[in-house]
Amino acid sequence: MRLINRDNIFLFLTHGVILMMIAGFVMTESGCHTAKKITKMVPVASFEKSSAPNNEAKNLSSDFILQKLKENTIPFQTFSAHAKLDITTPNGTQSGIATYIRMQKDSVIWISIRPVLGIELVRILITPDSVKMINFFKKTITLRSADSLQQLFRIPFDFSSLQDLIVGNPPVVTDSIDQLEADSVHNGISFSCQSPDWLCDYLMDAGNYLLLKNALSQMDTSTGTRSAQESFGEYMLIDQHQFSTKRHFVIQTGSETTADIKFSHVEFNKIIDFPFPEVNNFRRD
Repeated sequence: MRLINRDNIFLFLTHGVILMMIAGFVMTESGCHTAKKITKMVPVASFEKSSAPNNEAKNLSSDFILQKLKENTIPFQTFSAHAKLDITTPNGTQSGIATYIRMQKDSVIWISIRPVLGIELVRILITPDSVKMINFFKKTITLRSADSLQQLFRIPFDFSSLQDLIVGNPPVVTDSIDQLEADSVHNGISFSCQSPDWLCDYLMDAGNYLLLKNALSQMDTSTGTRSAQESFGEYMLIDQHQFSTKRHFVIQTGSETTADIKFSHVEFNKIIDFPFPEVNNFRRD
């Protein structure tokens, strides 16, 4: 079986799909030759428009919905969690990937991947300016700058979008919303926000105003169509915040990648560290 190209790993990263990158790296380094059978999580909701009359839409206020979107955005200084990841790419399927995540807002994202028996395969340290990755199996260290990634793949690199992806916050929030509609099929409210670089379609629960799904697409399609969808399920109240512990991702970058992610041991605003060892004897990759 053809293995995942390493450049695609960093493509996932620049999209903000850091958990996809983790799984792709694990599949590459573990030499995935046969697809393992996994049980996929059914996406929480579909973005197909309802054919039902939109009478409820008349009662919706754009300002009110935007306020609810902002109210359910999780404010945090630090975040830590364990995650189990099942992923399917054109190269195969890998399930049960153990991942440990720590973040300090606007400063550091730290990730440790331990796919087998708790043995660490890779450690990643991401800042707004750089990406460092240690491959303990191959004894290599990879260093990249955010600028070089942006130039290489011609797509915006936004550190904050990685934070939003992991925490489950909306990736695009603007001062106004468009295409506000009631969705009676899913008991939801659909709308969109647009920035200069990205368009994000949202589906929000009409009862509690929590996100059910977002679909992020790049405005500039001159270099190809790139999009990511994230569905949310199993919300839990953690430190007074509604956090989705179960996610489903669909990534389109010329080919399709899907992933199911289950979070546990989630904590906000605790004292954490970000250990990254010196590996002078490792080869620079």
